[in-house]
Amino acid sequence: MNGTTLLLSVRDQNPGHRLRSSRSARQPAAEARSSSDPVATTTIADQVPCVTESPLSEREQEVVRALVFGTRSAEAARLLGITKKTVETHRSNIYRKLGIHSLRELMGQALRLGIV
Repeated sequence: MNGTTLLLSVRDQNPGHRLRSSRSARQPAAEARSSSDPVATTTIADQVPCVTESPLSEREQEVVRALVFGTRSAEAARLLGITKKTVETHRSNIYRKLGIHSLRELMGQALRLGIV
């Protein structure tokens, strides 16, 4: 059964019933969000805990910013005026301190910690 056949079948079974467009189907959700219900008005920012004090040094935070915005170790080193090996050492220390293992996890932690 294709979409047209399904639509005609639904119309035949419910004469006089008006099908809602996707726009009108979303309106109840929008109304719920604007209600005084605290659960309905909670945003994603309210659900993500934010740590005010970072476990990282100021220099490590600079390295995080460079890495999160897509620079490679060599480019980050040039921008920060340090060697590539120092950037890689900072990266290793950052991963250890935050208990992470990938750049993707680093991006999430950087957001949570307010570094970026």
